[in-house]
Amino acid sequence: MFGTAGTLLNITQRAQNQGKPPRYGVDDWDEMLMARDKLLTGHFRGQSANPTASSTTK
Repeated sequence: MFGTAGTLLNITQRAQNQGKPPRYGVDDWDEMLMARDKLLTGHFRGQSANPTASSTTK
């Protein structure tokens, strides 16, 4: 029962993080970059090589 619950929790966390493991020990720098990524891609875990935001996010 505990194994099933742990597996389901892991799957839901990874689904919310676009398949990436959860972040631990997030500091101010990480939060700033996560806010930037949110503006550029629309998701905190998304990353983009294009440094300018699209016209839909402005």
